[in-house]
Amino acid sequence: MPASKWWARAREVPGAPGARRLAVAREEWTQAAQDVAAAGGRLVSLWAARDADTPSGAAIHAAYWIDAGLLLAELAMAARDGEARYPGLETLFPAASRMQRAASELYGVLSSDPDRRPWLHHGREGYDFVRVEGEGVHEIAVGPVHAGTIEPGHFRFSVVGEKVLRLEERLGYVHKGIERRFTEVPILAGHRLAARVSGDSAVAFSWAYCQALEGMAACPVPHRALWLRALCLELERLANHLGDLGALGNDAGFGFALTQFSRVKEELLREIERAFGQRYLSRPWYTLLETHGSVTEGASAERIAAALEEAHDAGSIEDAAVASNLAQARAFWQLREEISDAQAREGKCIKHDISVPITRVPAFITETSAALAAAHPEVRPIIFGHLGDGNLHFNVSLPAAIDGTAFSRLQADINRLVHDLVVRYAGSICAEHGLGVLRRSEALRYKSAVEIALTRAIKQALDPAGLLNPGKGLA
Repeated sequence: MPASKWWARAREVPGAPGARRLAVAREEWTQAAQDVAAAGGRLVSLWAARDADTPSGAAIHAAYWIDAGLLLAELAMAARDGEARYPGLETLFPAASRMQRAASELYGVLSSDPDRRPWLHHGREGYDFVRVEGEGVHEIAVGPVHAGTIEPGHFRFSVVGEKVLRLEERLGYVHKGIERRFTEVPILAGHRLAARVSGDSAVAFSWAYCQALEGMAACPVPHRALWLRALCLELERLANHLGDLGALGNDAGFGFALTQFSRVKEELLREIERAFGQRYLSRPWYTLLETHGSVTEGASAERIAAALEEAHDAGSIEDAAVASNLAQARAFWQLREEISDAQAREGKCIKHDISVPITRVPAFITETSAALAAAHPEVRPIIFGHLGDGNLHFNVSLPAAIDGTAFSRLQADINRLVHDLVVRYAGSICAEHGLGVLRRSEALRYKSAVEIALTRAIKQALDPAGLLNPGKGLA
């Protein structure tokens, strides 16, 4: 098959099993597309990119699906090319025309495609719908705003009875700027942005991002993490497919199918909520906020609503729920207060009452969780705390069948790992509940000789006879 020669030339893409990439010259760009089309392959996607180091240069990328796997072709366009146009693929793959128009408008990378209409701005010439005229012809406009969760699109149906004579559509009403936004967020925080690309496919997009990152870093992924990802992805797929099956029935006028599949999907979502604490697996963190002050209740509610709206518009939060009465407020706090009881019922747990500077909390959690997963893939961190003072309860749940010897070994290793990172982040290994007896020996390891001597001198000055809390301080 002609496409096989390109596959043989291409190199594997780290983090993308079954995918290979190759750089092609200008004359090879069209030939590769022709060979793929001749082999029965299809165009999956086409996009442009600019290098941050050399923004005047650009590259156009095409992803093809062939029998061997996913083939990625890259055509570099140097700055000296100026207004040069790369060969368009619309004659081989009609869907390429829209992608080429998007690349032109977003990145200024031009193709030879004769369709030069803009992709994102529809209020311009060249977008007139073709009108179908004749006896009994009706024109039905749908969109661009839809009642469901699908992306906006303007559809124009020309029908006679139930027969559709012509359908035209205008897409591209929404552009989120996601590609550029990925270049602006820290690389270890990009999975959160990936999860927001499509709310009902948060696991799929997050996994794709993590897979790419892990491939770039040649990072081994714990088997437990892979199984958990696969479980969440399968649950997400089941929920989406149930919804789609119901929608297919509804589109064909079979409302009973929509009702039944919607019922089954709802049952699945409720089971997911019981197991994971949320219906959709896309929200990694929750913040519980309560206000007190001299302002009236109505004014306080208005301020909270305005603050939440601003945070949502800025992308800082995905959703919010506001308690409207005391019972609901107590229910919110119950979720927080029962975390410790839930951990106790789950099994053995290694607890850390720590603190780090507030601005460094996200980085600390990310690095410590990654280090913990690499060193001990069999454990699971449970993290909660106080947003206002940087106090974290970085608890680690252990396997249910662990014996006493293994528990002691893990406890020493995990304590050292967590506390070493706490100190490196200029934090404290004893925050809310003080040093106590449990962390006394560890404090001797992390405190300087001057700090220890000063502590003992203060103790001796205040309690020379050792009557206050005997045996509990630094001996």
